[in-house]
Amino acid sequence: RPPVREGDCLTRRFRYPMRLALLAALTTGFAFADTAGAAIISGGAGNGSAPLNNTAPANDPGFNRVGTVGTNGTGVYLGDGWVLTASHVNGKNIFVVDGVEHHIIPGTGHNLLNPDNSPTDLYLFKVALPGDSPLQGMDLLEIAMSGPTINNVGVFIGTGLTQAQQQALTWYVVNTPDGLQWHTTDPGGQRSIVTGFQWSDQREKRWAEMRISELNHVHDISGATVYGFATRFDMSNGFGNAAVYDSGSPLFLPDGQNGWVLAGIAHAVLGFENQPAQTTMHGNLTFWSDLSIYRDQILAVIPEPTTLLLLTGAVPLLFRRRN
Repeated sequence: RPPVREGDCLTRRFRYPMRLALLAALTTGFAFADTAGAAIISGGAGNGSAPLNNTAPANDPGFNRVGTVGTNGTGVYLGDGWVLTASHVNGKNIFVVDGVEHHIIPGTGHNLLNPDNSPTDLYLFKVALPGDSPLQGMDLLEIAMSGPTINNVGVFIGTGLTQAQQQALTWYVVNTPDGLQWHTTDPGGQRSIVTGFQWSDQREKRWAEMRISELNHVHDISGATVYGFATRFDMSNGFGNAAVYDSGSPLFLPDGQNGWVLAGIAHAVLGFENQPAQTTMHGNLTFWSDLSIYRDQILAVIPEPTTLLLLTGAVPLLFRRRN
């Protein structure tokens, strides 16, 4: 059975057919749920178990900037009151961080566009900061000036569903004329063995390392075209994946100067054909928008950070501004 392409994905080759599903809510016709919010299947230490990762990492790119948006999504605080999330998230009028509610300032919502002025799945809005807001005094985030490269490793922070087990489970996959069939007991004969996790029904803010595995992805997300890249779930090497309610979650990449840049926003996951619902399997992909493409629009709304790095012109080649 030859691989198929879903979601107008470019330069893709899969061992099994894969299906695109949003991260914010259940999507008819796919085995996966949408990924708004931020439920992360955390990367492991190579021993088959998934750590909690529910406190900020030692080299923290912005754990306290991430919170829930609306009813089914996640967002990241850029600074100066501005929040970035995925457009397909519901209820983009409230941003909750560490239990503190931040309400949208009416008239500040912006749906971002692609370079050809077609709609994309990114939404920017400004919130009022109450006196007890943990966001008070935060600097503006740096946004990547150019796209990532294969094998770049970054940090994903989300607020979606957690895994239901700490140890990976096993499925046996049989390729039939009617598509892939998944079994929890070994049917014998010719089959492949795939490991992964079931999702719990609990949301929690977590982080995971992610490695860029594929570039030049283009997907239709709720009627909007998104240009980006993908990371692959590979817990044996410590790399995680997104899950339900992770739409709008940020991916940070190193800036080459012991700091971080905001490089991507989570929009969807790609699972194998007929993959059991509410699961994440090794080899699944998380799809991210490439924020270097949308950077100028964002900075037209919010002020650009002024740092010594930019003033001296010593910007790493990886993040050089596009012409």
